[in-house]
Amino acid sequence: MRVKGSVIVTIPEFVKETQGKEGLNLWLKSLDPEIRRIFTSNIRICRWYSLLTLVQGTHKVCRLFYHGSMDGALELGRYSSKKMLRNPVIKHFMSFGNLRRNIRKGSVVASKLYEGFKWELEDCGDETFILYFFNIPIEHKILLYRYLGWCEKGLEMNGTPVNINFVKNNKKGSFAMHIKPV
Repeated sequence: MRVKGSVIVTIPEFVKETQGKEGLNLWLKSLDPEIRRIFTSNIRICRWYSLLTLVQGTHKVCRLFYHGSMDGALELGRYSSKKMLRNPVIKHFMSFGNLRRNIRKGSVVASKLYEGFKWELEDCGDETFILYFFNIPIEHKILLYRYLGWCEKGLEMNGTPVNINFVKNNKKGSFAMHIKPV
């Protein structure tokens, strides 16, 4: 499984913006040497990188600055969404339609950024949906929190604020999120 550079490039930006240069240095020192080398090099947004780069980068943000809480992954996802939606082409692509269309569009964007991830959207009526995720190992659950933050912020920025919660004991996929308008 791999991710595009545009997914990981926001991690050091987020750390520097929220924790300052000292926080960025602390975060970089906490990474494995190979991962650190990626984050200190010129990250190419169209290049594929190992999923471990995203997992470890996000995990270290949570551990160092959020006392191990997944809130760090949520905030990182929100930050990434805000940055991505500043791109006029992506903003235009995501700016029209109802909740269903925006979720589907977001899934199209995400499918171009995450290789090997699969998802399915179930319409539950009343503009309520369940988004099922497949092929995500349990040890990478942190990525779902990041994606949850990304979805929340992206939909909010497009005028569709939502509540998103994980669905327990879902039968279709390894993980699922329940999405409902506010």
